[in-house]
Amino acid sequence: MTNEINFFKDKKILIIVPHEDDELNLVGGLLGSDFFDKTKVYVVYMTNGDYLFNIKTRFNEAISSLKKCDIKRENIIFLGYPDQHYSENDHIYMTSKPNVFVSNRNKSETYFFNGEAEYSMNRNGIHLPFNKESLIDNLKNLIIDYEPDIVFVNDFDSHPDHRCLSLCFDYAMGKVIKELDDFRPIIFKGFCYPTSYSGISDYDNINLLSTSFNKEEFNKFRYQNPYYKWNSRVRFKTGKKCFNYLLLNNKLYRCLKTHKSQLLIRKYKSIINSDQIFWQKATNNLCLKANISVSSGNSKMLNDFVTYDCSNIMHKDRAYPTYKNVSWIPDINDNQPYIMINFNDPTTVSIINFYQNTLSDNNIIRIRLEFDDGVTERYCLDNCKFSSLKLKHHNSINWLKIVVEEREGVNAGFSEIEILPPISYNNKFINLLIDDNFVNEKYFLDGCKHKLSVYCYNGLNGMILDPTLYSCFINEKKIQGDEIRLYKNSTMRVVLNDDPSVCDEVKLKKINLLNKVLFILTKIINKIIFVIDEFIIRIENKLRKILGKL
Repeated sequence: MTNEINFFKDKKILIIVPHEDDELNLVGGLLGSDFFDKTKVYVVYMTNGDYLFNIKTRFNEAISSLKKCDIKRENIIFLGYPDQHYSENDHIYMTSKPNVFVSNRNKSETYFFNGEAEYSMNRNGIHLPFNKESLIDNLKNLIIDYEPDIVFVNDFDSHPDHRCLSLCFDYAMGKVIKELDDFRPIIFKGFCYPTSYSGISDYDNINLLSTSFNKEEFNKFRYQNPYYKWNSRVRFKTGKKCFNYLLLNNKLYRCLKTHKSQLLIRKYKSIINSDQIFWQKATNNLCLKANISVSSGNSKMLNDFVTYDCSNIMHKDRAYPTYKNVSWIPDINDNQPYIMINFNDPTTVSIINFYQNTLSDNNIIRIRLEFDDGVTERYCLDNCKFSSLKLKHHNSINWLKIVVEEREGVNAGFSEIEILPPISYNNKFINLLIDDNFVNEKYFLDGCKHKLSVYCYNGLNGMILDPTLYSCFINEKKIQGDEIRLYKNSTMRVVLNDDPSVCDEVKLKKINLLNKVLFILTKIINKIIFVIDEFIIRIENKLRKILGKL
């Protein structure tokens, strides 16, 4: 059966997060799963997490959490930066060379404890000063050293440390791609807060529900990142060891318990869902290696991998982040602005993605594409910050000219342009969804009609498939339509019509009095387990605080 296990098999995976506990907020449902069984997984922590807590406490909690996921100590990396409280006014990200940020513990360079060394000391025998450039170079070297096949990294939610890592990673990845010709990892960016720690509390259902997005108040954009659309998210099924409704048998819950200083188990109803969601950032952008010239403005902004930036990332849910210009903006007197893209080698152009300037509501509205094969095409861009054009393949193209025919406002421009070759479908898999919830082995249904759909990931995008592209069988009998009504326990199997090897299979259970009673009893047991666990952890934290060990 082709599924996520095949996708991750034999891959080297790098997970980069800000704090000790964010590994569970970002990828907890995958860490505790079978999907990573035949992979080499490395987890990287940007900060020591010791603004409020002892560094040793955060270290031990991280090691204990990852040990439950069979990740060895030598695969856990600490960069050694300080975390910063959102109520403060300064941050490493807002500190540039030659200036140095000083933490609340009066530290000004990377550090660790107990005779252990942070990444830079282990690598080069030096501590790094606290500033933005050091962190970007640190991340660049880390990525080059480990050369992962897949990178998971947090995106731009409300915590300043999360914002810092997300933005610095993009700058670092842009440098990596410029330096290494053949290194193109798959990058998944996801959130630690709005889809997890601060997400919708929806665990108490007979079926585990899909992840929802709980928008944070002080953010200008619906999905925090200005270019994200909900339907473009990539969805991975939560591992079956994290699917168990009984908390005693849920591996992710047991991992959450290890982060006692954060009382992370309080958030289990938000963190545990039927899927883990991410947005994929393309590294095979042909523009990153192309020569770009423009009629006016700064062409370097168009192919640096950075789509937006902020001058002030502080104050979390009390103030909006302050965006700054990282876009190509043609001069206001430029009557026919254009971008000329010359490729190093003849290439096939399939998809062009446009990232509009985030600094204002001004947008480029209409463009003309001129190809060296003599073809000219005109397009109106979506009235939003991100537009994707799927073109008829243009083969053996040496150059492409993008002419701006209509724009609104003086700040209309592009922060990045992605030109992508045809999608490779080597990593394709599908998952069965019922009422938009991922199904793992079994799903309980009542006698009502339920919406059936099939999710497909094709190596770049996730999508709900048109029903004409797959066939669905219940107990080997083919069914028609996208609704089902269950009258008895059954087995459902779905296959792609053009590739029957790509399939998914689940057990469907009819809800009856017995499993209703069992669910209610399990719910009561879960409540008792949680109350006991929380009480014990609170007592332990108080004792450790008294003894000065927290």
